[in-house]
Amino acid sequence: MSDERQNDQPQSFEKWWESKGGDETFSGRLDCTAPGNLEDAKSLFQEAYEAGHQQALVDIKAEVDELTEDLVELAEEDIILSQYEQARAEFNLPEYWSSVYRKFVSDFYAADRRTLRHYNGRRYYSGPAVIVPRNELVKAIRETTVLVRWDEMGVSDLALYPE
Repeated sequence: MSDERQNDQPQSFEKWWESKGGDETFSGRLDCTAPGNLEDAKSLFQEAYEAGHQQALVDIKAEVDELTEDLVELAEEDIILSQYEQARAEFNLPEYWSSVYRKFVSDFYAADRRTLRHYNGRRYYSGPAVIVPRNELVKAIRETTVLVRWDEMGVSDLALYPE
């Protein structure tokens, strides 16, 4: 915390103390907790006030960090959705409601894979796929964060699709 803020805290406490009536108000009420010693009681109040002030700063920082993470996540989702919509238009893909399918399409569109298509494959799979040469399988897998499977499409090509 900056020295400037630390210097403001005693002034803030004094303003709070005065707003509650100051020494006159608390002198009679604090006798049971600090008999005959208003200064000790006032210093306890000041410690509690400053601790609350410090906790409030920590809480505010945590809230700001959480909101920042949410904004970054929303921005990433907007990028994925934008790329997904562009790929749908370019490759005449149907609407996919699964976020995994959308992420798959977005990743391969961003990686400039121009072999995206709708694929009806093994095990009753029906969804997006990208056709890749067999020798580019590892490179293609690294272009997405989605777990994938693949089917052989003849001698040299593979259909890569979300698991």
